[in-house]
Amino acid sequence: MFIGAALLCMVLAASFAWASSAKTVWLHADGKYPLDGKLRMLRDPAGTLAADEIVAHDHAGGFLPLADNLSVGFTSDVIWLAFTLSKNAGSSSKWWLEIMPPLVEHVDLYGAAADGTSHIALLKRGGIAMPASARDIAYHNTAFLITVADDKPHSYYLRLQTNTTLALRATVWSPNAFTTSASSEMSFFGIYYGIWLMILMFSITQCWLNRQRVRCWWTLYALCDGLFIFSLSGFSAQYLAPDHPDIAQRLPGLSLGMTIMAFSFFSVELYAVRSFSLLVTWGLRAIGATGVLCAGLLVLFGTHSLTLRCLQLNGLAITIISLLLAIRALRKRQSGSAWYFTGSVIMTASTLFVLARNFGMIAPGRIIDYLLQANILTHVILLYVGMEQTIVSSKRDRTKAQKLVLRARTTLQSANEQKQSVALVSHEFHNTLGMIDVAVGNLRRVNHDAPPEVMERYHKIEQASHHLQNLVDNFLTEERISFGLRKAKIDFPALVFEIVHLAQTRTNTHQIVLDAPTLLADLCADQEFLKVALLNVLLNAIKYSPQGGDIVMSIRNNNETLQIAICDQGIGIAPDKLPHVFDKYYRIHHTGSRGVGLGLHLVKSIIELHDGQVTVQSTEGVGTTVMIRLPVLCHSSELEVPPGQWNK
Repeated sequence: MFIGAALLCMVLAASFAWASSAKTVWLHADGKYPLDGKLRMLRDPAGTLAADEIVAHDHAGGFLPLADNLSVGFTSDVIWLAFTLSKNAGSSSKWWLEIMPPLVEHVDLYGAAADGTSHIALLKRGGIAMPASARDIAYHNTAFLITVADDKPHSYYLRLQTNTTLALRATVWSPNAFTTSASSEMSFFGIYYGIWLMILMFSITQCWLNRQRVRCWWTLYALCDGLFIFSLSGFSAQYLAPDHPDIAQRLPGLSLGMTIMAFSFFSVELYAVRSFSLLVTWGLRAIGATGVLCAGLLVLFGTHSLTLRCLQLNGLAITIISLLLAIRALRKRQSGSAWYFTGSVIMTASTLFVLARNFGMIAPGRIIDYLLQANILTHVILLYVGMEQTIVSSKRDRTKAQKLVLRARTTLQSANEQKQSVALVSHEFHNTLGMIDVAVGNLRRVNHDAPPEVMERYHKIEQASHHLQNLVDNFLTEERISFGLRKAKIDFPALVFEIVHLAQTRTNTHQIVLDAPTLLADLCADQEFLKVALLNVLLNAIKYSPQGGDIVMSIRNNNETLQIAICDQGIGIAPDKLPHVFDKYYRIHHTGSRGVGLGLHLVKSIIELHDGQVTVQSTEGVGTTVMIRLPVLCHSSELEVPPGQWNK
């Protein structure tokens, strides 16, 4: 029994010794000693606990051990952290305690009093609220030089208070290791901010030379974002305002608000949001305005957790919207969209991680912080590359468009010159042929009692003149038709009467019959072209009806379609030739009639330019019917026409 009790006491004593040693950080050589898992935490919501009360709580087990670094999110409570250090005999008594990140406002270090009693006293003050010039070392993080005099365990306490998010990690360094680490870290940040500065200088130069809004907004965004990372890392307190902690405290929030504003307006320009959604445009601008408002509140009233939360949620909103816009640009295969998408994915992931850390969901870490800063720089670079690719592509497209416009202007100028030439040639031909017609008419009147053979010659001259005039009109119409139509409201009844009259003057053996119970008073069409088309059909009916007879022109209209049917009693068209009647220069050779096969081709081209249709039905030896259908584009009234023949 006695032996069993002794063994149990030994096990309990060993367990107590192991537990005590597990909480103690042993400093035995030069190097780095993270306090991850070695910290104990106590909340002081009222912030009224004195140092001796803290020791009593620690001895009574009131401190909760932390499995990792501290991460409690936004809180106004005073947080006490306790840790125990002990060194080997012969090790250095001077050690550096580094507290990261640097934005904790008040960091006070408590330890054993100098009088050798069991009381603890305030040893050092730090935090961003303390001027950097008054610290133990001019460093961007809070760093305390502490003395561990002997190899006995020494307990230390950190009193933390801030209006921002509280996520903290602590590391104990030997002097040599601290110097080496600080040098390496400064080299990293030197390269990091050097790259950032080179990009900024190049972008400012490009912005000054080109004065493009998207480039100017990106430059402002990169400048504010770089200043935010610079101040977030504590360098603003170290370099920009070492004696003005108020500036160092306000600068991160101010630069974050300006970053959100610049990025929102940059997104509007980059993705051309105004071209497809006014709602998204104003939403982005509202987010940017909110960022500026929060930044102004921070400047006026100092750091406040509610304002900072609003800023961070605004940052998340603009990041998600930017990702959605990048996805839209990627789906539309816009130039530079792959760069935007990659950068937006990186930024969204980084923002979510930072929010999770700031709200106490994830513990902080040095490597993670470096990766986050590298991600932000990568995001900025990717956006810059994508923006430059978009600008280059836009310039290339604009150059192509300018060339096309110049080519179109040149073509239009040539077309106008060609139209003037065609009009001049048409005028000259019509004048000459008109003079021939007038001369033949005068000869008929003067020699009205001439022999029949002389009058027959006069008639042949008139027919040849009319045929030549028709050929000239067809060729000139073929030339003008490439310039397009000039549709306007025309007097359709007057046009029909004119066409029938002209056709009737070309024949003495045919009778043109107009069958039109009602005629549209107005029709939208190109009057000259429509006149050529209808006259060609009537002249073809005359030409292919050598025995004479009636040629009926029937016109019917409803609310949507105008139908014109021209029927003759001529020789008709063979079935094997019917599919080719609209082919250019196609002639039915066995008829012996004159022509070049251009008339019906022009009819089809003109009617189709009016969005209409033309068809031919024919029976050989019986006659031919040409059916024209035109859309009624506009009409206001109808004109009554009595049925029957139209007389000259």
